[in-house]
Amino acid sequence: MKQVRQNVNKFRIHSLYTQKFLFRILRKQITVTLRTATKKRPLQTFCAAVSIFLIP
Repeated sequence: MKQVRQNVNKFRIHSLYTQKFLFRILRKQITVTLRTATKKRPLQTFCAAVSIFLIP
């Protein structure tokens, strides 16, 4: 039982790190995408960026 709890904690920490990492990558990509596409369609791009973060 203790072993299971340890594994869960490890996984929780790992997933947290992964989420942070993915978030950083996504944020970088989104800022680049926003920068290139803001001139054409600002609102649409913004909505797409927001939906990426809201939908897991």
